[in-house]
Amino acid sequence: MDLVRLLDLAPHGADTFIGTGPHYNWGGLYGGQIVAQAARAAANTIDGLGGPDGFAINSLRAYFIRPGDASQPIQFDVERLRTGRGFATRRVLARQADGAILNLEASFQRPQDGPDIDSSPMPVVPGPDDVATSNWTPLFERKPLMQAQMPDDGRRGAHREMYWMRSAIPLGDDQVNHCCAAAYLSDDLPCDAVARAHPGGGGDLPTDHPQWFEAFKKGWFSASLDHAMWFHRPMRADTWQLFDCSCVTYTGGRGLTVGNVYALDGTHVCTFTQEAVVRPVRA
Repeated sequence: MDLVRLLDLAPHGADTFIGTGPHYNWGGLYGGQIVAQAARAAANTIDGLGGPDGFAINSLRAYFIRPGDASQPIQFDVERLRTGRGFATRRVLARQADGAILNLEASFQRPQDGPDIDSSPMPVVPGPDDVATSNWTPLFERKPLMQAQMPDDGRRGAHREMYWMRSAIPLGDDQVNHCCAAAYLSDDLPCDAVARAHPGGGGDLPTDHPQWFEAFKKGWFSASLDHAMWFHRPMRADTWQLFDCSCVTYTGGRGLTVGNVYALDGTHVCTFTQEAVVRPVRA
């Protein structure tokens, strides 16, 4: 399994698609997979997708409803809410045998002329060649920065995660696939950022200790609640991208994270947010 095959959904009737994925070592589904496939299903119903004058995905918002089962296929039912001259909107319901597992809405826009302004420059950090690899899946490559490698810009600390990531294989020239792949990758950071923000998450270990996450997993529960992304500029998820994610608030067992994604040349390509539950396991 690779990201190209994962995003190659099988038609199953009018505006319905079937997706499968790899088996993950925790037994369930990875949330980024469901978001990426739901976005791809939405794009499959857009006429005039891609090209110099065609629609491109500009944003998505997803709610995780219940855990998925990696042993079952996922059915994606797409509702065509509106197709206008400049924008199109789709709603997708992902379901398995036990019911709905995710609800997603996606927006698509035709190209529009105008100024290009950005006020979120890429942080100055070591490049991917200077960061150690730490992969948990063959679908993508991941190089997490240690806290000592993060910039001292007011957000350095236990609540921040920064990873260089890219697809393990080339994704071709379909910009939608690159955006869907970025959605897949971006779900890897938020729960970690929230966990690092929690004062009791890792016991007495510092948050950049190699065994910190092993300590955290003993007695703690974490799960994504929702995920949103805004795609600002064209990107290639099969080249190194810097994912910079911080937990900005934690209350009621829920942590909110905000992240930016930068191309290797510093271009700010997208922004993402996620709220996640992180709390001690209930007795």
